[in-house]
Amino acid sequence: MAIGLVAGVICFVGATSLKRRMGYDDSLDAFGVGGLVGSILTGVFAAASMGGSEAVTISHQLEVQATACAATAAWSGAMTWVLHQGRRSGPLDPASTRTTRPSGSTSPRTRSAATTSDG
Repeated sequence: MAIGLVAGVICFVGATSLKRRMGYDDSLDAFGVGGLVGSILTGVFAAASMGGSEAVTISHQLEVQATACAATAAWSGAMTWVLHQGRRSGPLDPASTRTTRPSGSTSPRTRSAATTSDG
């Protein structure tokens, strides 16, 4: 409950004021820090002293969780950049792969049907 409460407050602030201040549009108001906060705070409640089942210190588990979140953000950012570069270079553009025929020419299927018929 504590993780949900903290993440909920941060998401509320993000969706109501930070979004407007930064000037971006998020149609679902699913401000991206909620999952990040929940992932990091999981490290707090994993320790046995906080009711968790892991025999780790809170500081160590927070470090592990923060490292995992940073790695996920780096991977997501890198793959977004790669996909954006591929989109900008043009091979996915349907207009660049279209073949054109000179006006008045027939398709190969029509041409072969015309030459084989004895009609």
